[in-house]
Amino acid sequence: MSKRLRLVISNAFSVNMLEKDEKLSFKKINDKGAKKLVKRCIKRGIEILSIVGHESTAKVLSEILGVEIKANRIVYKMREGDVILATVISFRPEEGKIYDENSLKDLYNKGKVSFWVIFHEELIDIVSEFLG
Repeated sequence: MSKRLRLVISNAFSVNMLEKDEKLSFKKINDKGAKKLVKRCIKRGIEILSIVGHESTAKVLSEILGVEIKANRIVYKMREGDVILATVISFRPEEGKIYDENSLKDLYNKGKVSFWVIFHEELIDIVSEFLG
């Protein structure tokens, strides 16, 4: 497996992001861990790709992570070396619900937003180093 890393910042994770069977690891982290991961990737010159689909989500993530995150609604397929930082809400919203910036901040402040790092199992040592 290629070790060329890329951090992918997302507001969701779906199996549709995969093109084939994959052995992935999922690690739940807090907002401080998410911020640390992003900062360490920037410091080491690792490419960062935003696939955040909504402007309001991108703005809130920019505040939480301390770096500018741009909305970039694209079709994404996970590649070797990708580490996904997925931001997810902890409940199923009503169908078609799109949250504005204030609603997202409120959900975050109430602890209803979590961060997950998703990566190929072969990257466990590298990801652990970045999170440590």
